[in-house]
Amino acid sequence: MIITNVSLTSALPGTRITVSGSGFGDDPSVYFGNVAAEVVQWSDTGLVCYVPNLPPGPYQLTVTAGNQNDSVPFTVLGDEELTITEVVPQNGPVGTEVTIIGSGFSSS
Repeated sequence: MIITNVSLTSALPGTRITVSGSGFGDDPSVYFGNVAAEVVQWSDTGLVCYVPNLPPGPYQLTVTAGNQNDSVPFTVLGDEELTITEVVPQNGPVGTEVTIIGSGFSSS
């Protein structure tokens, strides 16, 4: 049994993901760390599951079929709200560069 691809390598809890591979058998189980995921569709070469409700952080996504398993790294994302705590400087002429300090900013 082997995992060859995961549709997403990071996602929020509740996100639907697809895991591709081979040897998944008739009734595979999926775990994020030691927490079971809901598997809603499967075949010998793929399955669809939902990311369980877990705290943000890195986990091993493990597919188990019979006595075989394979794992890949997966990151559960947090749904952090955008919070601005400070703007420096607070005023200035047009064209002044400002720094916005806070949390929840994305990299894009």
